[in-house]
Amino acid sequence: MHAAIGERVKLPGYKAPVMAPLTLLHEDASLLGFDKPAGLAVQGGSGVEESLEDLLKAYARPGKPLKLVHRLDRETSGVVLVAKHAGAA
Repeated sequence: MHAAIGERVKLPGYKAPVMAPLTLLHEDASLLGFDKPAGLAVQGGSGVEESLEDLLKAYARPGKPLKLVHRLDRETSGVVLVAKHAGAA
């Protein structure tokens, strides 16, 4: 799946709708930058039904998992960087 900068991304196969569509802000050979809405957890855990990390599994290419570069609190909105390979992380 590829998206254009500024395009809202709907991830297929995900069991529940995302609280707000993700917007791809940046993509290059090494990194993706997503606009994370407030209320969406970055990582799964106790009491978390959906997370950005889960959504990224659907976005990743087979055999090439994406790696979170940093985290934001669930209630914080902002840009989350995701590495396309270990060297970029």
